[in-house]
Amino acid sequence: MYAARYIEELTRVMGQINITEVVSAVKCLGHTISAGKAIYVVGNGGSSAMADHFVIDLMKMGGTNRVYSLTANTAVLTAMANDISYEDALAAQLPTDKDDFYMLVAISSSGKSPNIINAARGTQARRWPVVAISGKRDGEFNPLLDMDLLTCVPIAIPSGDTQIIEDCTSAILHCMARMLREARQ
Repeated sequence: MYAARYIEELTRVMGQINITEVVSAVKCLGHTISAGKAIYVVGNGGSSAMADHFVIDLMKMGGTNRVYSLTANTAVLTAMANDISYEDALAAQLPTDKDDFYMLVAISSSGKSPNIINAARGTQARRWPVVAISGKRDGEFNPLLDMDLLTCVPIAIPSGDTQIIEDCTSAILHCMARMLREARQ
């Protein structure tokens, strides 16, 4: 029965997620929120929908209204994609003030999306913290998670199944929002 196998696999993968990575990401988010600095969230497709949802959760539970999804405004996204390139449409939206501090949450099931990778790379010179959430099988190279960023908090979901990765990502994002809410109480 497919449903039972799916739930079993989802439960197995969720049980293998490194909680220390999630806690590190929450600490980074909490520091950014406490400092009154902005958080940018990016993703493609289903990950874009999760990015938008995480923005809502950070506003409602995380205690910040300085959180933005770089894919929520289709007019801006499509203009940047048309005028610059789709690969650079997200990075082009990031603030260019090198003296200010921001944070990026990058969500990609595969970790191979050029526009997500370029957005993460765009933070490197500014030394912004990046929380990267993506699927990764044992021994597999994941360009987003394995990026050499000094300030990256990678959260690896040990699977190659897109739907399992998306379900786990959603649970991780909800967990992080609740942890931030609890820290505020």
